[in-house]
Amino acid sequence: MPREPLFVPFRGLGLVSLPTEGSACSVAVQQRGTQTFITTSVDRQFQVFTADKLRLAFVGPQMKAKIGALAVHGDITFTARGQDIIAFHRQEAVATFSGHVSDVYQLFVFGDSLISIAEDQTMHVWSMSDATRLGTLELTNREASVTSMCHPHTYLNKLLLGDDSGVMTLLNVRTLRTIFTFPSFGSGILCIEQSPALDVVAVGLADGRILLHNLKTNATLLQFTQSEGPVTSL
Repeated sequence: MPREPLFVPFRGLGLVSLPTEGSACSVAVQQRGTQTFITTSVDRQFQVFTADKLRLAFVGPQMKAKIGALAVHGDITFTARGQDIIAFHRQEAVATFSGHVSDVYQLFVFGDSLISIAEDQTMHVWSMSDATRLGTLELTNREASVTSMCHPHTYLNKLLLGDDSGVMTLLNVRTLRTIFTFPSFGSGILCIEQSPALDVVAVGLADGRILLHNLKTNATLLQFTQSEGPVTSL
């Protein structure tokens, strides 16, 4: 007898969120009390869903340009729109972060700071409280594009960047200095996530491999391979 599938598709989110040709805007997931919320973009709007039943909880305002990146902190939704970052409290725009000279495609909330990366591989660190720029870093490998960011647990002021050449870089966000550059994994990095174990992160690669890598010893502990396609999320 044929086996019944354990999981079946229920609803798709962000199916038309394509801010630039060939790339897609990632969703932002946030835990608020006992509830989890998913924020995604649809062309020039952002939408907020509850994670339990994917009910639409809120729709943001219509913007003048497509959303290139999303990040969420508390009641504030950060949206990258071209070279600027607009912060919204529900439907009200409360702050604008300006300073990039090319389109922003990566946003990451880091404590009380906001990290943004533009297509020219310039990274800005912003104060979320008053939208002032705290620092700027020209990423050294301009031939590669940063594809993912992660804050390793207990690593004070440290940010881990992964790029499409397969290289991870550990940065000090306060001093904007490179702590360590890991050798390439031989395939582009598409996602990085902290594991429950300290010093260990999961790395998803474009060739379908999933690595559990120890940052402290620079050693790959385990490797898995999915049968089809790149690893886009962990």
